[in-house]
Amino acid sequence: KSDLIIMASIIEREANGKNDSPIISGILWERIRIGKRLQVDAPFFFLFGKESSELTRADLAIDSPYNTYRYKGLTPGPIGNPGLRAIEAALYPEKTNYLFYLHDSFGVAHYAVTYKDHLANKRKYIDNR
Repeated sequence: KSDLIIMASIIEREANGKNDSPIISGILWERIRIGKRLQVDAPFFFLFGKESSELTRADLAIDSPYNTYRYKGLTPGPIGNPGLRAIEAALYPEKTNYLFYLHDSFGVAHYAVTYKDHLANKRKYIDNR
């Protein structure tokens, strides 16, 4: 098992575009480093074939080692086949102050340093869909 490939497989599903990949990689590696859960939706596509907008509270509560909302660290194995861009991003994460991100309905990433700012982004870009 390679943590690099597992992370790259998550980045492959989480990032939309070349510029997002290294930033999201940096956020995810930092969350692991400080002991926070990854809290990413990508494994649910692997588990259920559902996109983020289709997930239910029951989905997010499933007891699975692939549920990054319940369990800290990486998933036990890759959730898909990462491309070169995702592998490079996993190898060379971009260091930022961000700990949070989300994508709006157009796939544009919005980053936040604090949870409060993340909730503001959620209200602005997701709750009003």
